[in-house]
Amino acid sequence: MLFLTSMSNDEFSNLMGQLSAEELERRALEEKAVRRAELFRKIFAKFLSVIAVGALGAGIYFHAPIQARIEKIAGRFFPEHPENRPENSPRIKQIQEAAAKRDKTLDEVMK
Repeated sequence: MLFLTSMSNDEFSNLMGQLSAEELERRALEEKAVRRAELFRKIFAKFLSVIAVGALGAGIYFHAPIQARIEKIAGRFFPEHPENRPENSPRIKQIQEAAAKRDKTLDEVMK
């Protein structure tokens, strides 16, 4: 209280004006920082969406070469056994032999 009572009205109003000016400046800086952060967030979101679309597009465009490379690499680590191939399956061989017999019979009948 002693401080306030020893001040004149002009000094007090100058001090209050200075405090309010500092507060207004601080608020303006905070608002500027908030606007800058919002702008950065929007730009970053658009950048991420462009990157995501690019990655999806590249995945679709390069699907076949990537799949071939994956199969080549997988073939090194997990070699395919000849008995597991469809052309070497006993059931397929039986079906092929039956079809060959049928074709031979049809050829003989058609002569």
